[in-house]
Amino acid sequence: MTKLSRSALLLALLAALSLTACGKKGSINPPEDREEAFTYPKTYPKPSTVVPPRKPEDD
Repeated sequence: MTKLSRSALLLALLAALSLTACGKKGSINPPEDREEAFTYPKTYPKPSTVVPPRKPEDD
């Protein structure tokens, strides 16, 4: 095994090990006893229904 192929193999191994840490572990839902900590404080309108206020100089 040459030094270049050994370095390439080591680099590939390090890349594979570093990518394994990128995955999400566990449930994506909040814990049942802490649901209020993961919700918005109020409901927001749909962005397509929001109209910016008119400026007086637009009249």
